[in-house]
Amino acid sequence: MTYTKAIKMCEAGELKQWEHLPATKLSKKYWRLEDDAKFLDVLKAIRADEMVHREVNHALADAAGDGPNPFAPHY
Repeated sequence: MTYTKAIKMCEAGELKQWEHLPATKLSKKYWRLEDDAKFLDVLKAIRADEMVHREVNHALADAAGDGPNPFAPHY
């Protein structure tokens, strides 16, 4: 199941067991979530994080093999 599908199912009330499930202390700290964050907020944070990874991976795949790293500082 993708994060987007899980989020949609949560928001539609299809995953009742997750509806009021609080975010863990660790996940709130790691993703800088509010004290009252729920598991749904964690799913949204993970999905956003994965979207950044996707963009980085595509940029690196498109870079020339012997070219500069597009994410490294250029001095």
